[in-house]
Amino acid sequence: MSSQFDLIPSNDRGLAGLQVVHAGLPVEMIMTPRPFFSCHPEEACADVKARNTDRFSFVPVMDRDRILGLLDARALFNEASPKGAVSDHYKPLSEEMLIGADASIWQFIRTADTPGKETRLVVKGHSVAGLVTLSDMHKLPV
Repeated sequence: MSSQFDLIPSNDRGLAGLQVVHAGLPVEMIMTPRPFFSCHPEEACADVKARNTDRFSFVPVMDRDRILGLLDARALFNEASPKGAVSDHYKPLSEEMLIGADASIWQFIRTADTPGKETRLVVKGHSVAGLVTLSDMHKLPV
């Protein structure tokens, strides 16, 4: 599946420069490390909305220290009083939600416009070390 970035001509020097810089920088550099804002599967969606004062778009669903999946919290923003528990709305953990800590920022950018890949859990070694979203791009060193 192609990305919107594939539509930009390869002779665009600005894009080529961006690609060269970001290809050498790992997503670990900009990820949000654990512990991060999360919710529990039995928690009421209305409670998650109330606690999510920073309006995170995707919230890891956790049971103790185990990540079960991701809740797309954007839907909660538009509801006055979201109904149901997190367990009724989250997407269970799958391989497409994962990205290696050493994957390049460019690799993440190229796939981040694909539904289900807007936010990725960053794997380092045998565990999830953090998560990365497009909004983390502001953390890039200048």
